[in-house]
Amino acid sequence: MNNGNEIALGMGKAVVKGWQEAQEMRIRTNNRVRDLIYRKVEGIPFEKPQEKKEEKKHEEKFKDSKIPQYLDTLLEKGEITKKERKYVDTLVDISTDLKTLEDTYAKLLKPYVEQEEIYKDYYKNIKGVGPAMAAQLIQMLGYCDGVRTEEDGRVVEKVPHASSLRRYCCMDPDGAKGRTKGQKLHGNIKAKTLWWKIGSQMMMAKNPTYIKLYNERKELETERMEKNDPSAPKNALQAHLRAMRWATQKFINWHWVIGRQLKGYPTNRGWIFEVKNHSDYIPPPIIPEILKDEKGQWDPIRPAGWIFENGKKDWSEADDYIKRLCGRANES
Repeated sequence: MNNGNEIALGMGKAVVKGWQEAQEMRIRTNNRVRDLIYRKVEGIPFEKPQEKKEEKKHEEKFKDSKIPQYLDTLLEKGEITKKERKYVDTLVDISTDLKTLEDTYAKLLKPYVEQEEIYKDYYKNIKGVGPAMAAQLIQMLGYCDGVRTEEDGRVVEKVPHASSLRRYCCMDPDGAKGRTKGQKLHGNIKAKTLWWKIGSQMMMAKNPTYIKLYNERKELETERMEKNDPSAPKNALQAHLRAMRWATQKFINWHWVIGRQLKGYPTNRGWIFEVKNHSDYIPPPIIPEILKDEKGQWDPIRPAGWIFENGKKDWSEADDYIKRLCGRANES
């Protein structure tokens, strides 16, 4: 990779980080305003801890568009002063400015992410995964390539299996249980949150692959409930969440196999099978042309360096680890 591309990709990562920080600050500011209004409306002293509330109902009742109306009512009733009203208005203005900053960063995300192969040849064609989501995924997970050096000098891969990536994203059985007080989380909770957002976006966008996977798993979980299976979900909500997790896991696995093949890393079939038939492999919904062989076929099982050995890319694009695996350590 030349220095120009390295600078461009480095700037792209800075844009993703800036967009995330602006978004987080806006959400936190809105939550502070919402909390102020909530306490005033409900008559809860600021020094008193809040009781647990139903989050969705709370956000609907005190959503941003209703804040000015609440402030007008509180001012008319004399429950807040004009000075206090001005203070809250200032917080609202800050939130508006943060939204403008967030939108500015968002406009810069697309030029960055369109430089990435995995977006151009894969995610760009996945319904429900826009540039912002894809940019965050690439910034957080990369192409599932890269290695680390152990204390004993061994060089190992970061996520050598699809299951390694699922575990990192807290989308394995342990992650499904949620956090346990006093225990260290084994993965990256931000990666888990991002994948849940992506799954929700694909669901809302009616991504045909995601919907099919979701429905198949939901049907299985419903059957288990009807048969009083000990492993059945406790209710419809749990069945829904299991189905979403199942469908989302498949896209995590596909990120692993597509990303690694684009970088020349070895891949296998992983864990992407039909719900009721664990011998039928489900291929990704989109296969980048560069990953197909001379007959136009694609295989999830690829050895290290396949993309270079088959002339799809020049060996100069391979990293040192892959060159060593393939006996080309001296390639320029």
